Amino acid sequence: MIKKNSFIIVLCSLITFSLTHAMDKPIIDPKELPRLAVNLNAPTIAFLGNTHLLAIEACKKPILINITTGEDKPLSHKEDTWGVKTNSDKTKAIISGKNTLIVYDSQEDKTYTNDTITGIGDHRSVFFTDITDTVAIRKDIGSPLFFYNYVTKKITSHTPFDNIIKPGALFSSPSLMLLPIQQKLMFASINDLYIYNNVNDHPQELNVRTITLSNELVTDCSYNNDNSLMAFVNICTINILNIESGKKTILLELKNRDGIPLMQFHPSGAIFTTVLNGSIDYWHTKTGKHFAQQSTVLNNHLLRNYLSFSANGALLAVAVGEILEILKVPFETMGTSVYPLKTKERMITLLCLLKNFQHNNQPLLPEIAQLLVQKTLAVSELTGD
Repeated sequence: MIKKNSFIIVLCSLITFSLTHAMDKPIIDPKELPRLAVNLNAPTIAFLGNTHLLAIEACKKPILINITTGEDKPLSHKEDTWGVKTNSDKTKAIISGKNTLIVYDSQEDKTYTNDTITGIGDHRSVFFTDITDTVAIRKDIGSPLFFYNYVTKKITSHTPFDNIIKPGALFSSPSLMLLPIQQKLMFASINDLYIYNNVNDHPQELNVRTITLSNELVTDCSYNNDNSLMAFVNICTINILNIESGKKTILLELKNRDGIPLMQFHPSGAIFTTVLNGSIDYWHTKTGKHFAQQSTVLNNHLLRNYLSFSANGALLAVAVGEILEILKVPFETMGTSVYPLKTKERMITLLCLLKNFQHNNQPLLPEIAQLLVQKTLAVSELTGD
């Protein structure tokens, strides 16, 4: 039994060392990774699934690019589009323009177009909701919302949200989070986050919660996929807010930094990404600690910069000028934890070794094998320390 325990200790030590060695703060040079040369000028971009990227040059046709082959095809012949937004699982996209609204379903490879809704504006005006085949549209600051079913082309002009959203709400994507089925609405103003529950046609039953975000002017915000976290930026800092607890964590001080920061949650929710001054930085949403960095050609002084994660979170697309970079993220996720690349493959090796290790023809107890895997994962997790 002593020999058996000694073998397990040595085995775990070796595997743990291989998982954690030199991975505290990985830095990857995008020059070593694929870059697509596209004939587009400062396109708006959005991943659909893991292999296709939707790109729109201002007032031009929306194009769907296969990043594995480089082939592209137009999704529409409309040339007044300039904004795109995807749903949380990146299977559908809203493409908007001054007099055009297009919804593309990538699973069915089907496009729904409406040319009769005028004055929509850019992608900040249109929002996916939790109602099937339905989006919400808000044409300008202070205007009421209406729901639009893009399959039936039916418009509902009155919504229970009409008298709730204040004119001071941020007109940036996605400051509004609309969940009609759950009767829930969240939106950010220049200083506060408003959370409305039990939203219906009876205002007296409305439950309202307000969280102060900052005494400084909030200029942009973003929610993670399950709406439990919100990131917001003011003139001084980039911050993460736990919406349930109200706890705020400062990620980055913006003093003495040039340009406008870009920010986006990783699909796992475990990671938050910022782009500023040619640097892509990755942060833990649980701890607020920085743990990885990539360089990029992106220049935040330009007005039209965009980034988008693939659905599985393995790739990050960055568009600037006429350059479209596709970067591999320097980590992998399992649940809400973050690990060095190839951790999943190494866990399979560990499990195979443990499965084949026997003593007197007795297999290793499943509880022991599970405990060893858990401990190995725990010490190999990237924490930013």
